[in-house]
This record gives sequence, C-alpha cells and structure tokens, in this order.
Amino acid sequence: MSPEPVRLYFACVGNSARSQMAQAFCEEVGADHVECLSGGTDPLGRVREKALTVMDEIGLDLSDHASTPVDEEDLEAADAIATMGCGQAAMPVFEPYDVADWSLDHPDSLDEYRETRDEIRGRVRALLAEHEALAEDG
Repeated sequence: MSPEPVRLYFACVGNSARSQMAQAFCEEVGADHVECLSGGTDPLGRVREKALTVMDEIGLDLSDHASTPVDEEDLEAADAIATMGCGQAAMPVFEPYDVADWSLDHPDSLDEYRETRDEIRGRVRALLAEHEALAEDG
C-alpha cells in the first residue's frame, strides 16, 4: 500500500497568478506522492497573461490551469497551506487552519512577475523539502 500523498494548497484572492505559479512549481518539483492544489477567495476565472508569459519563459505551461475557488474540503485535507500575501490569513475560511502567509506583493510589470516567480520557486522548493517531498532530480 502506498503512503498518503502530501497535500499542499496555495491560495490567493484571484487564483490567477501567484498561487497558480506556486501550484505549477509544486507539480514540477514534487515527487509523485505530492498533490498540489490552489484556489482563490474571489477567483478571477482565468490565469493572467503575464503569469502565463513568465512561466512559459522557463518551460512551464499554465495554459491549461483554471482559476478556481478555495475548496474547504481541500483545505481540511492539506498538510500545508500557503497564502500569497493577500491577507487571506485573516479571512474566516482560513481561521481553523495553520496558514503560512508568504507576503508576496501582487506583481505588475513583467520584471516584477519574474521576480515573484523566482521567489515562489524557492519557497515551494523549501516547502517541499520540509515535507520531504522533493523529487529525486528536483
């Protein structure tokens, strides 16, 4: 019997840029036994063009990602929850959970998106390492 997957949840307001990037990095460098999810408290309904662009620059395609609402069942099952700095830690949906707020400002320019992307990549790798869920070649 295989072990239960490590479940990591990334949340933001719009689920349209930062949390989508975090989910993509989690999926890229997480071992097969990691479930990477994201959601927004007020989902935009799409991934922002600049997020698509900066992730495509490093070979990660977000075009099939969807901006979705926070799912309380997924939060309950998560081993770790990270918010992107949108103030969600104070929102009622997150109150019963231990949430790490990464305090990342919403990027505006492409350069800011790149900086945010690179910061998120490092934080996701650290979170995966903390949960011993890095892929062998990750």
